[in-house]
Amino acid sequence: MSSTTTLKIIGIIVGGLLAFGGLVVAGGGGATLATVGSDGTVKSGQQSFTTSRSALVTSGADLRGVDAIADVVGNPRVRMSVNTATPGKQVFVGVAPAADVERYLASSSIDEVTDFEVAPFKMTHNPRNGWATPKPPANQSFWTAQGTGTGSATLDWKARSGEYRLVVMNADGSPGVHTRGDVSVTIPHTSAISWSLIGGGLLLLLGGAATIAVAMRQRRVGETV
Repeated sequence: MSSTTTLKIIGIIVGGLLAFGGLVVAGGGGATLATVGSDGTVKSGQQSFTTSRSALVTSGADLRGVDAIADVVGNPRVRMSVNTATPGKQVFVGVAPAADVERYLASSSIDEVTDFEVAPFKMTHNPRNGWATPKPPANQSFWTAQGTGTGSATLDWKARSGEYRLVVMNADGSPGVHTRGDVSVTIPHTSAISWSLIGGGLLLLLGGAATIAVAMRQRRVGETV
C-alpha cells in the first residue's frame, strides 16, 4: 500500500470521526433545546396533587453538586403552584431539608412520592400510616422556601446542594388534600449551552467534511503524478 493511499485512509477515518462527533454534539444540543425551550424551563402542565392523608411528600431529593455547577448552568429554580378544589380552603406548599420534614411528619399519615418526573409528568406515591395531625406547616421555622394562601399557593425555590423534600398540605394540617397545579424547573443557561453545543457540533461536522475532502484530493493528485 502506497503512502498516498495510507494518508487517504487516515484522513477519511479522522474526518469521519470528526463528522460523527459533530452530529452527536449538535444533536444533543438540539434535543436539549427542544426539550427545555429557549427559556431553559421544563413544565409539567396542570396535574392533580391529591391525597386523602395529611400530606403529599416527595422522597428525599439528593442534590449534590448543585452549588458547584451553578456558575456554569446558573442557579436551578423550582416553581410549584397549586390550587385547592375546596373553596375557601387554605393550602400550603413548601420545601425543606429532608431530615426536618421527616421529623415534622414522623407520626402523621402521608403519601410519599417515590417517583416524580416533570416532563413527561409521572408521579407514583405510596401511603404511610400515622395517627397524628401535624401542626400548621406555615408555623414551622425549618422551611427553605414556602407558599401558603386561600385557594392557591406558590413556591419559588432556588435549588441548593443538599437533600430536600417538597410538601403539599392543607394549611391547617388536616387530612384530605385536593389540589391541582403545575411544576416547572428552570436552568437559566441551558439555552446558551445548547446553542454552543449546536455551533460546536456544526464546526466539527464541517471540519470532518473538510478533512475527508482534503484526503480525497490528495489521492487524486497522487494518481496523476
